Amino acid sequence: MVFTYGFEPAAGAKLLFITLPAVFAQMPLGNIFIFIFFLLTSFAAIGAMVSLVEVVVAFLSEQFELPRKSATWLAIGALALVGSTAALSNSTLANFTLFGKTLFDLYDFVTSNVLLPLGGFFITLFVGWSLKPEFVKEQLTNRGQLNNDRVVRLFLILVRYVSPLLVLIVLLDSLNVF
Repeated sequence: MVFTYGFEPAAGAKLLFITLPAVFAQMPLGNIFIFIFFLLTSFAAIGAMVSLVEVVVAFLSEQFELPRKSATWLAIGALALVGSTAALSNSTLANFTLFGKTLFDLYDFVTSNVLLPLGGFFITLFVGWSLKPEFVKEQLTNRGQLNNDRVVRLFLILVRYVSPLLVLIVLLDSLNVF
C-alpha cells in the first residue's frame, strides 16, 4: 500500500497514520473500519504503556520508597510531558528540530537505532558472562530433562562471543559509522 499510494517507505512509524487512512478511505464503510482499527490500536497502546509504566513505578517505589500512587502519578506526568513533545512534533513543534530531526523522529531514531541495540548488547553480555553457565544450562535443558549439552555449549559460545560482536556491528551501522 505504501508504494501504491506513493508514500515514503522510510517514514517509519508515521506510516500507520498515513497509509492506513488512505487504504480505509478506498473501502466501503472505511470510516467505520478505520475508527475500529484505531480504537483497537489505542487499546493495544494503553496495554503496552501500563506494562512500561509499571517498571518505572516499581523502580521509584523501591529505590526512593515512594508510595505506589505517588510513583504512578510522577511516572505518568513525566511520560506525558515527554510524550506530548513527540505528539506535537507534527503540528505545534513541527519547526523545532534537534540534530535535523523533529522530536518524534529523534525519539524514534534513538530508541530504534541506539537503545534497542545497546539493550541487546548488554543482555548478551549479561547472559554470556554474568549468569553462571550451570544456571543457563538448567534453563536451556528444562532442569536437566532435555539432553542437549551440545546446544547449550553452542549457545554459550554464541551469546558470549558472536552475538555481542554482531549486535555491536548493528549498532555501529545504524549510527552510520561504516
